[in-house]
Amino acid sequence: MVGGVCWLIVFAFLAAEKRILRSLRRANATTPEAAIPLTATSPFARIRFKRLCRAGAILASAPDRYYLDPEGFRRYGDRRRRRALTVIAVFLTAVVLWWMVPISH
Repeated sequence: MVGGVCWLIVFAFLAAEKRILRSLRRANATTPEAAIPLTATSPFARIRFKRLCRAGAILASAPDRYYLDPEGFRRYGDRRRRRALTVIAVFLTAVVLWWMVPISH
């Protein structure tokens, strides 16, 4: 049950990020001059928006006007992929070690 709730939260964060990025891309807001006002309505969107800003994927050109920095977004995606691969590697290592350890009675 807890695992299912965790996955729902993960999907909510991913959907919120997708909506934010879609808004910026549809407006072609990829330069400071093309920046648009953005409002994150849900708690998930606010958290994701702040994370994208901290990562340098979204930049502010003026108060309440934002744009997607293509290079910053690429770096953000690279870091996410590395983090995901690290988690997978740790998980697989733990599984292999668990299978290798003999069961003693």
